Amino acid sequence: MDDQDGPRETVAFTVSDVCTVDQADRGSVALAKIRRNAYDVVLLDVMMPEMSGIKALIEIRKIDPLVGVIILTGHAGLATAQEAIKYGANQYLAKPPNYLELCSAVRDNGEATRLRRRQAKKTSEVAVLNEVLKQEIDANKPHVWQGIAAAELVNDLNSPLSVVIGYSMMLESALKESDLGDPEARLKLVEQAHVVALAAQYCNQLSENWQATAKMGYVFGIVDLVEVAKEACSCLLTERSVSELTGLKALRVRGVRPEIMRVFQNLLKNSIESGATRVVMDFSNGDKARVRISDNGGGMTEEGVQSAMHGGFSSKENGPGLGINICRHLISAHGGALNINSVIGKGTSALLSLPVLSGEDSN
Repeated sequence: MDDQDGPRETVAFTVSDVCTVDQADRGSVALAKIRRNAYDVVLLDVMMPEMSGIKALIEIRKIDPLVGVIILTGHAGLATAQEAIKYGANQYLAKPPNYLELCSAVRDNGEATRLRRRQAKKTSEVAVLNEVLKQEIDANKPHVWQGIAAAELVNDLNSPLSVVIGYSMMLESALKESDLGDPEARLKLVEQAHVVALAAQYCNQLSENWQATAKMGYVFGIVDLVEVAKEACSCLLTERSVSELTGLKALRVRGVRPEIMRVFQNLLKNSIESGATRVVMDFSNGDKARVRISDNGGGMTEEGVQSAMHGGFSSKENGPGLGINICRHLISAHGGALNINSVIGKGTSALLSLPVLSGEDSN
C-alpha cells in the first residue's frame, strides 16, 4: 500500500519473486481488500495523504490481527518505528529497501503469518472441543451422580439381602421338619419360602454383577435374550402371574448381560404391579432382534405411556416412575429402541429392538 505509483510498482516487482502481489494506492482500497482476503504480508507506507500508514495499521489490526505487517518509509526515525511497533507492526524497513533484505522480510513474515493462522485454528478447535466437552459434562452430571447413588444403593442392599437369604433358608428347613397337620399347607409354605430364597439370591447376584460391572466398566459380549428372559421370569413371576415364551428358542445379541437383565426385570415388575396374571414374551429375528413383552394388566393412557418413557409415571402411589425410562436408556445404549403400546383395561405391550449379530459375532 503506497500512494506513489513509482515506489509501489518497484516494491511489487521486487517481491513478486517470492509471492503473489496485490496493490492499493490508498488506505480505503487496501482495507477493503484485506476485508475480502486473508493476506500473508502487508507492505505499508507510512506517509500517505488520505490515511496515514499508522492509522491504516490500526484499522488492519482490527480486521486481521494475525497478518504480518512491514512498515516502509522514507522518513526513517526512531519515533516512527516505535509508534509502528506499538500499533502492531511486525517489522520496520527504510525506503528504498535493499532487494535481499526486502525479499527475506516478506518470506519470513509470510511463514510467520501462516504459522500464527495454524496455531489460531488449532486453538479455536480446542476451544470448541472444550466447550462441547463442558456441555456434555454438565448434561451428564445428573447421570453421573445417579450412577454413584445407584452403586451406593446396591452396596447398602447387600447386607439385608444376605439376612433375607439366611432366614428364608432357615424357614424352609424348619417347615420341612415341622408337623402342621395339613401336608398340603406345609408344602405350600415350603414352596413359598423357597421362592423367597430364590428371589433374594437372584437379587444378591444382580447386585454383585452390577458392582463388578461398575468397577471394571461395561463389557459387551454375546447375550442370549431368551435365556435372560427365562431367568428373570423364574425369579420374578409367581403362581399368580404366569409367563409364556413364544417364537425363537434362542436369540443372541451383543450386549452387557446385567443391563439387559435389568430391562427384563423392570418390564416384568411393571407387568406384575399393573395386576397382570399373564405375560407373553415373543422372540423374533430379521433386520433387528425383537422381543415383544405383552401382559393383560391394567394398562396406561397414551399420556401415561409418554410420561413413562421419559420418567415420571408410576402405577404405584409413591413410585418414582423411572423403570421404563431406565429401560429405554439401557436399550438405546445397546444401539436399539424401546416402544410401548398400552390400552387401559387391556394391558401393555413393550417392543425391544436390538441390532442383529454380525457374521463375525455370530461365530
